[in-house]
Amino acid sequence: MLLQRASKGQAMGVLPQRHSYSKLAHCRVNRVAVRAAATGDKLPKWDECFKFLVNEKRLRTIQPDEAKTLKDNEGFALVDVRPPDVFEEAHAAGSINVPMYQPIDWSKPSIGKVLKFIAYSSNGVAPVEPNPQFAEQMKQVASGNKGIITICEAGGTLKPSTNFPFGKASRSLQAAYRALAQGLCDNVLHLDRGVYGWYQADLDFEGTGEYVPQIGRTPMAAPEPTLGVIRESQNYEQRESDKK
Repeated sequence: MLLQRASKGQAMGVLPQRHSYSKLAHCRVNRVAVRAAATGDKLPKWDECFKFLVNEKRLRTIQPDEAKTLKDNEGFALVDVRPPDVFEEAHAAGSINVPMYQPIDWSKPSIGKVLKFIAYSSNGVAPVEPNPQFAEQMKQVASGNKGIITICEAGGTLKPSTNFPFGKASRSLQAAYRALAQGLCDNVLHLDRGVYGWYQADLDFEGTGEYVPQIGRTPMAAPEPTLGVIRESQNYEQRESDKK
């Protein structure tokens, strides 16, 4: 009788319930896979990071003035994820450096590192590799603050557009993804337009030198990225009101 009912349901165009369970299980597997990929230095593809940040975590991007207020009065840490040498040259006043990437460590050479050096250098990109201490350093910063605000050179965006349906990836958005996906910090915000936005807001800088926007010269560095993705992330979001 049960088999007859199932057959009748199928004949009427009603799918068996098991298909719904299968679809649900597939979605759960995808979410688990995305989080699992973030447990190490390697990140999932950007579209998966984007969906996680937008749909699951609803990551909020804030303006420089709000970021300064949260840093000064609300116990938030402004976390600059650019390379240490760039950070030391000039950074937002009071920010903390937790680099996503670091210069290639040649004390442990490999063919992969040599090939990466050639590929990056031939395209005018400083060769880097993931910072192996990133998770530990980020967790340490988060433990002493109410939350963190991730910041990089140009910021990237989670706003989709015709040409960029998943926004534009950046080191600060990658850092936000890792902080949330790996459970390093539960309260994460993202700074709009990064250090460049801080500069355009006329806020204070610290460092050994003067901040100079690296327009067209500071692409996002990603673990084993395609050079096309690197080129796409070189663009700053510039506005008519920006100072030159």
